[in-house]
Amino acid sequence: MSINPIDLGNIDALPWHDYEAIRIEAQRIRRDLATADDLLKDAIARYKKKKLSTRSKKQAEEIATMFVDLEGYSSTDEIQDAYGYDMITERERDRLVGLWEAREQAQRNNGIFTDRVIDMLEIARRVIGDKYRDKLDLADTMEHVVAQQQQQLTREKWEGSR
Repeated sequence: MSINPIDLGNIDALPWHDYEAIRIEAQRIRRDLATADDLLKDAIARYKKKKLSTRSKKQAEEIATMFVDLEGYSSTDEIQDAYGYDMITERERDRLVGLWEAREQAQRNNGIFTDRVIDMLEIARRVIGDKYRDKLDLADTMEHVVAQQQQQLTREKWEGSR
């Protein structure tokens, strides 16, 4: 049964005879969703750590040789100056600037790792609640109606006691 939690036009159609069971089931679903989310986060973290460890060893070796041409430069301005003084060609300048930018990007992304497995786990985290959305929406709608009724009764009691 799918009920929009905002549309309260037909509250009599709600299964009030099962309200307590629906409320308790929604609490359990929310608890289980939180547990599943924590487990998925943990799995993602463990997977990333394992992949990063392997990648870090390999990258350290690659980085040592990949950026060796930049050793004489401390900024892209120095690369540009070398080009301006005809110490390097335009093609070499473009290659070195590209290499410089690649090194900066690698430093910014240090520790960031993603692949298809991580994407799958992240998608699972985002959509896992969809399976239970109707039950949670029903419980939320019923709780909203109950809260409104309680507020109305409180107002009526307060106005009647004046």
